[in-house]
Amino acid sequence: MKGSRIIRLTNGYELLYVQSRSKISFLGAVVKVGSRNESKAQHGMAHFLEHLLFKGTKKYSASQIIEQTEGNGIELNAYTTKEDTSIYMVSAQPNLKKQIRLLTQILFESNFPEKEIKKERAVIYDEINYYEDQPSEMIFEEFEQKLLPNSALGRPILGTKKSLKKFTQKQLKGFHEKYNQKGNMLLVCCTPICEQQVTRQFNKALKNYTPFKKEKPKALAIQQPSVFSLKRTKKLHQSHIVMGKLIFGYKDARNWPMVLLNHYFGGNAMSSLLNMHIREYKALSYQVESNYQPFHDCGLFTIYASFDAAKQKKIEQQVKKCCKILQKGLDDKAFKKLKKQVKAQFLFSLENQANNLLSTAKSYLMLGKLHQDKEILKRIDQIDLKTTNALAKEVFAFDSLSKLTYIAPTST
Repeated sequence: MKGSRIIRLTNGYELLYVQSRSKISFLGAVVKVGSRNESKAQHGMAHFLEHLLFKGTKKYSASQIIEQTEGNGIELNAYTTKEDTSIYMVSAQPNLKKQIRLLTQILFESNFPEKEIKKERAVIYDEINYYEDQPSEMIFEEFEQKLLPNSALGRPILGTKKSLKKFTQKQLKGFHEKYNQKGNMLLVCCTPICEQQVTRQFNKALKNYTPFKKEKPKALAIQQPSVFSLKRTKKLHQSHIVMGKLIFGYKDARNWPMVLLNHYFGGNAMSSLLNMHIREYKALSYQVESNYQPFHDCGLFTIYASFDAAKQKKIEQQVKKCCKILQKGLDDKAFKKLKKQVKAQFLFSLENQANNLLSTAKSYLMLGKLHQDKEILKRIDQIDLKTTNALAKEVFAFDSLSKLTYIAPTST
């Protein structure tokens, strides 16, 4: 992110600071803990804690937190992924002192009241029910569980009703303290307010907080799966299919060419192979796409489509055709055009200040380095065609893809 800096605060925590020309201020934290850090007994705990962070601290009740934020025109939100948790505030009229004080209360002084644990457990039960009514979500959850059956990476972020029921206040506090520590958390601030004032306010707010016990977080190991093909009959209007495989993560040098290949194959572009061959040429599906989701030690490559059940064979034939086209390799002209598209999309993404800041923070936590915008554009330019084509042959071998299909009653 352009102009980003890492500031080491007096108590050892680090702050990602960006001075913005916008009137909007963004304040928060990214913690390197997600669902993959959970044991089986802790399944869903990271997400549960994300809910509870806003439900009371030593100084503020849940209603007071709402009043301190929304009552002053501040948006407060959080979300949990497989590998991290993000908490943030967005304000058009920043009161830096009050916002930092509230953020530190949420991060370090949440008390997880028993009555709120009971209430949020019921709320997350309903959240689970909601997602179970979304076949396009559920098929990915089941696919990942089949692909990674012995890893927390394969388990749903929300947990299960059975696992959530067993969580105690003591267990939740212990999990929270284990991961909210120096070196595992990065504070973030993007504001028009100068660096000196921001640093002074953070140091003042954090002066009485010492890091929790030092314990390096461990992500649970993964195992390479065997290729599978599964079919489920569902009472749905549409059928759904996910194909994919376990590949490398973002620390692998192949990560960069894979970003290009995924974009060309089925990324966010009308000209992608999948969109052209399945939607534009054949009108077989309204929604078809591919995704590359890298983690620090592995990654998931998936292909998704929704379709009328009678068209399944044709869908799979076209996916196989697209794989074969890409395995033959790109020529120099197509490769240069692809790089232009990916760089343009990266530049477009910079306009979303909140997402850009959190993405930069996550990258720093995982890789230990800030990547400025110019570095990323340069890195895309350095990807060579020979390496990319060799990778395409490896990743896009159709017979290496596992498959899960939700079949609806045949309709026209």
